[in-house]
Amino acid sequence: MLDRILRAVLIVIAMVAITAADGSGSLEAAPADPVDALKRQFAAGRGVMVTTKLTVTKKGETIELGSSGAADFGPRGITATDLTAAMPAGVFSAFTGASPRAVTVQGHRYIKDDTAQVSKGWQENGDAAVRPCLDATWTLLADPAMLAAVLATTTSRSRAGVYDGTPTVLHEGVITLGALHRARPQPCDDLDPTAPRGATAEAKVSWRMWIGEDRLVRRAWAAWDGVSEKGRLLYTNVSDAWLTAWGARPDIEVPAIEPQAG
Repeated sequence: MLDRILRAVLIVIAMVAITAADGSGSLEAAPADPVDALKRQFAAGRGVMVTTKLTVTKKGETIELGSSGAADFGPRGITATDLTAAMPAGVFSAFTGASPRAVTVQGHRYIKDDTAQVSKGWQENGDAAVRPCLDATWTLLADPAMLAAVLATTTSRSRAGVYDGTPTVLHEGVITLGALHRARPQPCDDLDPTAPRGATAEAKVSWRMWIGEDRLVRRAWAAWDGVSEKGRLLYTNVSDAWLTAWGARPDIEVPAIEPQAG
C-alpha cells in the first residue's frame, strides 16, 4: 500500500512539472539582468507610467522643467507616448510658461495646450523622423542599448529604498556624453544629430539607477555640466525620472483632428 501511495505522489509531481513546462502553465525564468527585464516588457498590451524632472542652472538662474504620462509598448519597444510637459516661465526666453500635451506615434506627433490663452485643440505634426520615446535628456528611458551602456559603467551597488512597491538596489556610475551618443546615435526624433566633440564628448555624467527585484528600473537620476567643445561651462543639469506601473495598459489613443474654422 505504501508503495502505491509513493507512486501516486510521484505521478502527481511529474504531472505538475509537465504542466509548468508547457505553454499553458509555463514558469518563466527570472530576468537575467535589467536589459533582459526591459526587453521582456516589449509586448502589445503593456506599458509604463513615467514622471520626469529636469533642473537647469545657467548664470545663477534656475529653471525646472518636467513631464508626466505613459508609454505603450509593442514587440520592438515603445509604440506610443502620451506626455504632458510643465514648462514654467523662467529666465530662458524659449520657455514662457505652458503645459502642452503631446501624443506621439511613429511618424506623427499631436500637440495640444489647454493652458494657452487661445487653445487651438490638437495640432498634428507629421514627419517621418518623428518617433515615440521617453527622453530623460541624458538618456532614453526604456531603451535597451542605452540602458546596457549606462549599466556597463556601474562602479557601486547598494540596497536602497522601496520604489513602486518593490525594494530596490541602487546602481551608481559615471559615463561620458560621447559614450551615450555612441550607444544610441539617434535621439527621440530621427534627425541625424551631430556627435558631440571635444570637451562636450568628454563631459562626465554622474548617474544613479534604482532597480527593483524584478530587475526593472524604478528611478533614474543624473547630473552633468553642459560644456562647449573647448570646455567652457554653459549650464548645469540635474535630471530625475520615475518609472512606475510596469506592465500597465495605458491604451494611448491617437487624437482626432478637428477641422479649424477658416
